[in-house]
Amino acid sequence: MATVTVIPRRGKTKTTYQVYYLDPQTGRKVYHRTFPRMKDAQQEANMLRGYIDSGRMPGVEQAKKRRRPMTFADVGQECADSWKTRGQLKTLRPKTVENYLLNLDVVNRTFGSRLMLNIREADIVDYRTAVAEDNSNVSSNRRLFIIKQVFKTALDKGYVEVDPTKAVRYLDEKDSERKTYVSPGKAADLTAACDGKRRRRYVKALTFLALDYGASRQELLDLKWKDVDFDLDMVRFLRTKNDKERTRRLTPRCREALLEWRRHQQALRRRRGIDAPLSDLVFCHTDGRPMQDFRSSWDSVVGEAGLDDYHFHDNRHSYATNLALVGATLKDIQGMIGHDDPRSTNRYAHLAEERQNLLQQALTDVWDKGRGKKCGRNKVENGRKGPAAKKNGRAA
Repeated sequence: MATVTVIPRRGKTKTTYQVYYLDPQTGRKVYHRTFPRMKDAQQEANMLRGYIDSGRMPGVEQAKKRRRPMTFADVGQECADSWKTRGQLKTLRPKTVENYLLNLDVVNRTFGSRLMLNIREADIVDYRTAVAEDNSNVSSNRRLFIIKQVFKTALDKGYVEVDPTKAVRYLDEKDSERKTYVSPGKAADLTAACDGKRRRRYVKALTFLALDYGASRQELLDLKWKDVDFDLDMVRFLRTKNDKERTRRLTPRCREALLEWRRHQQALRRRRGIDAPLSDLVFCHTDGRPMQDFRSSWDSVVGEAGLDDYHFHDNRHSYATNLALVGATLKDIQGMIGHDDPRSTNRYAHLAEERQNLLQQALTDVWDKGRGKKCGRNKVENGRKGPAAKKNGRAA
């Protein structure tokens, strides 16, 4: 029989009851939970004993094989190993793996030592709410995603039979969405700043591609020269986030900027004797090594253009916003920017409505103009002394 004990702890004002169990795998005594009443602690001890011994608790078959209850941290480590492997296989970007691991570390501070079978839906909802209140809905959703992934792994591997996260919904992030964008005039200031003498040569091509196609940082850092066809004037973007591919016709300024960057890149490689670069990436180090980021170069351009708090990702909002203002429908924007979920595009609905209101006003102006002409003709006809008027006068 599994060794599960209840130990009273007497404080100055009250007594609490702590439940411990003997880990069958390591032989160490492990703390489980604390209860204010002996009755509750005994019930928990009986449930835990049944989980380890008799198999009446969730995940019994797998628990029997492992001979040990699984904590959130245990399963989280399996998730972490899987993410790292996917990162090595390049099915997950290094930055994504890093963010997953950071959020897992934060979530472990709350749930890490708790057994999977003892984490309830109410616990997760309370945690989601607390994180949203202390930070933001975005932070809360990111951590909830990690919790869901851990329980999905536990369910797949038989550590639990019920997923308490299934009914827990993500919070609305509309109030947290960045809505910053640039008008064509400000965009001109931005592109002019790319021509500075101390600018990295690739920054102009990056900026034009971001403004003209709403290309994301990931799409640009993954772009290869084979994806750019100068003969047909086409460019292909692959968004690994949703595995969507977009093929667009090259705008003249993007074509010119890319050709300029390629000439400079080739000249650098000849100068340094690099005949076989490590990759075919468009934006990379001279030897072909992948470029991890271009934040400092971008911040320099934004600063010279006089734009406050304008992130590189805001170029996607500028692209979609200006599409809406020139008459694109939400469906057009969704397809052109590469959104997988229509809800991501709904943030631009008010702009489409604004465009429709402008069209409605234009139609109203047409009707008003037509009515004005008609009224003018009526006045002239009413005051004209034509044959009918003369006839009427003679008759009179």
